[in-house]
Amino acid sequence: MTRLNEQLAPAAQLVTQRSRVTGARMPQVLGWTLAAAAAAAALLFWLRSGQGEKPPEKAARDVPYLESGLIRYSAGFATRSGVEFADVGVGELSPIVHVTGTVTLDPDRVADIGARIAGRVRVVHHLPGDPVKRGEVLAEIESAELGEAQAALISTRARAATRSASSSGAVRSATRSTV
Repeated sequence: MTRLNEQLAPAAQLVTQRSRVTGARMPQVLGWTLAAAAAAAALLFWLRSGQGEKPPEKAARDVPYLESGLIRYSAGFATRSGVEFADVGVGELSPIVHVTGTVTLDPDRVADIGARIAGRVRVVHHLPGDPVKRGEVLAEIESAELGEAQAALISTRARAATRSASSSGAVRSATRSTV
């Protein structure tokens, strides 16, 4: 046994030396071990909460579609919407139909109109959709800008009339004096 002890003695010294080194590094090893355990717990929590899974793909919308001029729809849509087929016959129809759609105007029969001056609409003679003839008044606009233009026109005409009257009076006087 002594011989065995002698053979094991260097190994025992080596283990003792290693445990001293390990004892000095124990806080570091313990810190790394705790960090790894925390990371593993966070990963496990993340995977269990569903964040690691792909979101479920959205199902295709089951709605009617237009194909070759016909409206097509699935049997599931017909069931959900209450579509039923019956034999043709004489019967009573409901006067109310609820539909969804878009109304567009015929561009060949629509005109954009506008005023050349700013102002407030005082009277509307024709509403959208009413038939009108060329030259018909659609609306009357009250405008300060138009009032100023009309006042300037009247003033200019009055000055022109005064000038022509005074110049024709001067011409008459000149003709009398020459005679």
